[in-house]
This record gives sequence, C-alpha cells and structure tokens, in this order.
Amino acid sequence: MRRVPRSLREFCAAQKIMRLAFTDARGYPHVLPLWFVTIGHEFFFGTDRESAKGRAILRNPRVGWVIDGGTSVRTYKGVSFWGRAEEVTDPRLWRKVWRALGTKYYGSPKSRAFQQLYTPETLIVRLRPEGVFFWDHSAE
Repeated sequence: MRRVPRSLREFCAAQKIMRLAFTDARGYPHVLPLWFVTIGHEFFFGTDRESAKGRAILRNPRVGWVIDGGTSVRTYKGVSFWGRAEEVTDPRLWRKVWRALGTKYYGSPKSRAFQQLYTPETLIVRLRPEGVFFWDHSAE
C-alpha cells in the first residue's frame, strides 16, 4: 500500500467528518458521514450495533472511506481508503477509542450528551486499509 504523506495524515486526523462506504444486505452501496478518531495511523468510529451501518459492516467488512476538505480548487486535499472494518474487542482499546471520541466531539467523555450517544454497548470499529489514493492540490 502507498504511504500517505505525513501532512495528509495530520490533515485527516484534524478533520471532523469521514464518509464511510459499505454495502447493504441487498448489495447496494451506501455512503454516510460519521465521526471518527485516529490513534496512531489507525482510524476508528463508533456506531449502534443494530444500526443499518453496524449490521452491514458486521455482515460484510469490506468498506471504503474518504476524508477530504478544502475551500477552493487550490486547497482541495484528501485521502480515499479501501479495506476492512473490524470490531474492537480489546476492552482497553475500546475505552481508549471511546475516550478519544468523547474528547474530540464533546470536549470530554464525561459529557452527558456523549454518554447518551456512546454507551457501553456501542460498537467500536477499527478500519484496516488495504489500499489508498490521495490528492493535495494545496501542494501544487
């Protein structure tokens, strides 16, 4: 797999929204925006295990995801990955991701709103890239 330049890895980590692509039970593609965190070089997100997204990725872990941004042609940049989604079952890693999500989106995992949305039953997912494509028009 191609190595993503450090500047784009840092850009991805700073973004608030990723778009995740997966297939439903009938084989149709779906693309949804979602919150995510990076820990090291890995991407994680949380969802309800019984949501359409949760059921779909547990059934078929082949996914794609994009993180991009910019305000003009000269500032567009992003990274598109494809690979596999896997449930985080290690309790220590699950808590680390849970805390990182709470901090990134609510300022603290102790936020009541965060704890109502991300419960102990939340499915925490790690995205394992197998391929990547990236662009950075700001570097031109």
